[in-house]
Amino acid sequence: MTYILKEINENDRKRILLDASCDEKKIFRLTSRRGFFRINPNMKWVVNREINSYLMGSPNYGPIEHNHYYYYYNGKLYDILLKNFSENFVYITEDIEIELFTVMKKKIAEAFLAHGKVGSGKNEGFEAELKELK
Repeated sequence: MTYILKEINENDRKRILLDASCDEKKIFRLTSRRGFFRINPNMKWVVNREINSYLMGSPNYGPIEHNHYYYYYNGKLYDILLKNFSENFVYITEDIEIELFTVMKKKIAEAFLAHGKVGSGKNEGFEAELKELK
């Protein structure tokens, strides 16, 4: 099964908040400033139910030219960063084991093919390549 683009509904929002609940920073970003989902009511995500995984845009923080995403895989919600909108490199912002990184590299590329850079489902030649943020 592949990733499918869908609009995030109320049950999805609850699930995302539950998935983020073990990380204070992610919860803060999702719930501060009147709530991320209230500001973005028609937000879309890509979901792969077969492997219990999803990719969505996340609240931006830091430099304005960076785009942030949340990628849920293997029971954990990861922070993914696109530093430069004109390149294909996306970065994982935390340390993970090399075996998991290798698997996630392929899965994140698949997710971004369905999601695109802005969650429109239009790929527009964007082939995400995961790298470690150093």
